[in-house]
Amino acid sequence: MLTPVDIQQKRFKSGLGYDKKDVNAFFEEVSRSYGELYKSNAELKEKVITLTDQVQHYKVKEDDLNKTMLRAEKNSQESVSNAVKTAKSIEMEANARAEDIIKEAKVTKEGLEAAISDLRRRYAEYKAKYSKLLREHMNYLDDHDFDEDAERFARQNPAPEPEEKEDPIFNGGGDPQARDSGSSSLGSGKISLKGSQSNSANVYGSTLGGDGINPFG
Repeated sequence: MLTPVDIQQKRFKSGLGYDKKDVNAFFEEVSRSYGELYKSNAELKEKVITLTDQVQHYKVKEDDLNKTMLRAEKNSQESVSNAVKTAKSIEMEANARAEDIIKEAKVTKEGLEAAISDLRRRYAEYKAKYSKLLREHMNYLDDHDFDEDAERFARQNPAPEPEEKEDPIFNGGGDPQARDSGSSSLGSGKISLKGSQSNSANVYGSTLGGDGINPFG
């Protein structure tokens, strides 16, 4: 292919024929036009190469994007499948745990109901034995009453009320250590019933055949 330089450097032999000036002018015009055409063609070729590279680049990106989308779709399907499996596993575990809790609750309920029934039965037995004991004591008092007029005499002759006396211990006098042990001191006016309650419990327990339960404690 001729270039603009080839056309510009073209020389013809001199002699008879066309006018040299006209030929040179025409060749200059052709050379200028061809130069513009050649330049435009070169620019177009360069643009084609650039566009071809861009198209190839986008094709590579498209392939990568398609691969990424396929992987994403595959991962999404796997995630959904795993989520479904996990949900089913959690549901099965929750149902199993709920059944275990219900079973444990039923066993606990049955145990409590049995314990309540046993306590009610023991209470009824204790009540019956205690009522029997009271009746036996009342019958014993009725059978061995050595003073039938004691109640009438007590109503007619009430006991005088004891005079209140100041306790030197609680009025600022006496040994301060005695104040701390006032529950067992005669000067405090208090008498400990712990020993008597224990004896009563032993008496009632031995009488009822139980474990020493004091009905008054």
